[in-house]
Amino acid sequence: MDFPPRLHEFVGIRPCRTSWWARIVRLTPRVTPIVLAFFAWTTASRAGDNLARGKPYKLIPPPNYKACTDKGDAVQLTDGVQRGSDWLRISTVGWKDQSQPATVRIDLGSVAAIDEIRISTVGGGHAGVFFPAVVLVLVSDDATAFHVAKVVDRPMAGRSNPDRPRRLPHVIVVSDLGTRGRFVQVTLVANQRYVFLDEIEVMSGTHDTASVRFQSSNNFQGDQVQIILASVRRHRYLVKEINKLRSISINSAVDADWQKRFDDLRESAETAPAFSPQAIDDLTRRLRVSRGEWLAERSDRRIPWRAANPMIQHRADDVFADSARKNDPLLIEGWANEFESAAVDLTNASPIDVQIAVAISPLRTRTGEIVPWDGRVVLRHAEYVESTQAGVVGDALVRLSNERISIAAGSGGQLWMTIQVPDIRPGDYDFALRLDRIDDGSSELETTAIPGRLVVNEPRFPETVDLNSFNWAYLGRLGLEGDSLRKVEQDLESHYANVYVIPGSEMPIGRLRGDGSVNVDFRRFDRAISRFSDARRYLLWWGYAPGRVSRHPFGRFMSAEWQAAMRQYLALWVDHMREAGIGYDRFAMYPFDESLCDEFLALAQFIKDVDSKIAIFANGIGRGDMARVERFAPLVDTWCLPEALPNSDAVRRHLRYTTNTEIWRYNTFRNAKSRSPYGDYRLQPWRAWSAGDTGCAFWTYAIGRQKQTCNGWDDFTCGRGRWSVVYDGADAPVDAQGEPFIPSRRWEAWREGVEDYEYLHTLDSLIRRARDVQLPLDLWKKAESLLEDSVAEVLANEDNVDRVYEARRCLTEEIQKLRKRVAKREAAARRKIP
Repeated sequence: MDFPPRLHEFVGIRPCRTSWWARIVRLTPRVTPIVLAFFAWTTASRAGDNLARGKPYKLIPPPNYKACTDKGDAVQLTDGVQRGSDWLRISTVGWKDQSQPATVRIDLGSVAAIDEIRISTVGGGHAGVFFPAVVLVLVSDDATAFHVAKVVDRPMAGRSNPDRPRRLPHVIVVSDLGTRGRFVQVTLVANQRYVFLDEIEVMSGTHDTASVRFQSSNNFQGDQVQIILASVRRHRYLVKEINKLRSISINSAVDADWQKRFDDLRESAETAPAFSPQAIDDLTRRLRVSRGEWLAERSDRRIPWRAANPMIQHRADDVFADSARKNDPLLIEGWANEFESAAVDLTNASPIDVQIAVAISPLRTRTGEIVPWDGRVVLRHAEYVESTQAGVVGDALVRLSNERISIAAGSGGQLWMTIQVPDIRPGDYDFALRLDRIDDGSSELETTAIPGRLVVNEPRFPETVDLNSFNWAYLGRLGLEGDSLRKVEQDLESHYANVYVIPGSEMPIGRLRGDGSVNVDFRRFDRAISRFSDARRYLLWWGYAPGRVSRHPFGRFMSAEWQAAMRQYLALWVDHMREAGIGYDRFAMYPFDESLCDEFLALAQFIKDVDSKIAIFANGIGRGDMARVERFAPLVDTWCLPEALPNSDAVRRHLRYTTNTEIWRYNTFRNAKSRSPYGDYRLQPWRAWSAGDTGCAFWTYAIGRQKQTCNGWDDFTCGRGRWSVVYDGADAPVDAQGEPFIPSRRWEAWREGVEDYEYLHTLDSLIRRARDVQLPLDLWKKAESLLEDSVAEVLANEDNVDRVYEARRCLTEEIQKLRKRVAKREAAARRKIP
């Protein structure tokens, strides 16, 4: 058992210099199971008999952590022995990365009085293992009708220190149940990835089972755990909203009547059955109506508004009573042909739900000239989705239906604009957003005009960007075709995806003939290539993995027969791509994913021996073993280093100083909805520039459909959406307006980051040109300092989401000034040429 090496800090005493302390530390792993068993025996004698001892149980879903999963019908969870939930022991049961929570249903054999449940588990943060986020106990007399005995939300809150992760076995006690049942169902919700336990005890009570009564609202089926847990989470969010409202009201010195009303609301929330969807629905309506009435008393408008930073996630309880001033326009600034995002926060300061019609005026110059948008603006609204770690956020950006946005009573909403800056002459343009509240039966209607200002700067944004950008978008796995597939292709292109990964399932099919020659079927490969015929580069992922290198049916890997066939296969493949206009500079072989295994090394060497012009792509660094990296270095042409690994920077520096290979970076954003659109997505290209990387990527655009019942909008029942930056239009809770995938705020932030990189690249290119034409040193040195300072300040102030806009403005001004001076000097140089 892994206890912290500095055990004295954990228990709060200082060690002596004598050897007895060392002996205790050495004995701790052996003694702990005995201590746990003694604790369980002494407390069990007080609580009653362990009714679960030796009883059978069912595990839902089946445990899948291989190191502690057995194949028999073992009853280690009810054998009466606690061993510390060591995930390397077969006595432990473990789940990893499951969409369903871990559930154990124990059959006690007969209905019994139940007073307490004891769960032997482990947490503390070591190896990413944390205590369960929620413990849910259900009971049933007949395994048909189940009743909630207790919900324990965050049972071990505060017991893990993220700065000092350690392995902490612990017995979670769910007491004072006073219930009954033959079947006891214990559900543990993982806090991040893992759930481990090695014993569950059901302690008998002394009460009469006939005296136990269940309310009609407390009646569920055993497989309705997700419904109960969703209600528990909603209750958690609701309590936070009420406390936030109380805090605002206290700080604003509301009268005693309102304070009492909010106190009553909080008391109702604290006593409400968190497991009941109906109770939470009723409480939500009460909160919204009360908040709407409170806002109505304090606002001179029914729909107050404020310009918002689009990089910040919006929440439905982000409400305000005071509107923006009339002279504070919605400012949008960018280069012609560049995409920009803008957002307006709205509040429904009334106790009823409202619908708002939205319209945008044409652009108008300062001289009164009308300039149309020409279809370059799309109006959307933030749709609120539940994330696994950040609560409910306005991450999905859904096109307005009939140009209308709906906002619940006393709640906030966000209007979103995606703009491709018109290709018009630089300058300032005015426009207005008009909001008309739809008639809701009240005597007064309200129209709001939100002033807007568009600043179009020079230069024109290029059609293609310098940064290599991709996201493992396996279009063949998305189940789309025809117009829907074309829309996705356009979406990727408009977000500057210029590198396309072709998965192993779309590789050319090679077959070995009887005479030893190889026949290759390129049809599915050609279909994949055609989806992005203009891609800058194709990464041809073979789908190999350590110990799994049998995709090509040419015999045993690296055998003489295999090598002879693979030589032909590679030659035919390269020839086929060349005939399609894809030269060596537009593709790279990507045999293994996130691995530097020996098979990869042998294969890379073989490919280079067959044709040294074939590029090799690698996106793994193993454990950062520099000796292994050095073995691969002469063979790899493009390294894509994982941003999240702490040793990536050391590997990057080593490769930068010892090779001439191209270096990219990527990240895998698990629980992506909980990630910061700004810090995780928009700033990744900034980090790439700072490190000298020329490519950026993340996993992933969208995960292919696994089954129809798996809804990618719900991260608690389906793992598909935990990685994606778009939402399935088919599963949308609102009208998707014909979009196969709905963009997220994070996907738009990524595009902004790629455009930011182009700003940096443009100024850097001008500085190089300034040197070449021998502009005065102080001119290009000033620009060089500005470039370096801008990157440093943006990355050093990640919490300041406004800093990037200030940096872009300064970069643009410097680009405009330096561009004119360089162009003038270059023109003068051309005139001197005879």
